[in-house]
Amino acid sequence: MNTVSNPNKYLEKLAGSKFNKAVSFVDDLLGHTHSNLRAEANTLSKAEALGRKAKDAIKDTEDARSRMIKARVKTGVGLAGAGTAGFLGIHKYHQHRDDAIMRKIDSMYIDPTVN
Repeated sequence: MNTVSNPNKYLEKLAGSKFNKAVSFVDDLLGHTHSNLRAEANTLSKAEALGRKAKDAIKDTEDARSRMIKARVKTGVGLAGAGTAGFLGIHKYHQHRDDAIMRKIDSMYIDPTVN
């Protein structure tokens, strides 16, 4: 049976106008669209007052993006280095502790008069 030629009537009802009205009402209630449009209007009015052009904003955005990527890479490398150093430190600590235990065991079972 081809589902395209015979759509589910319940899905059609769900996606119908009542569902769209409910989504629109929730959006109106939460004010999501309003806040997005208000932010856009504020941004445009400030840019207009400063005499900024779209090219300037795009260039600033690209510059900020490159700085963000560089900062994220540096942070990632730093965290990886710190994690590696921490792992090696813990490994060396356990190795030192194991060596101390082995020296103690050796001193208990090896005759000191030999050699």
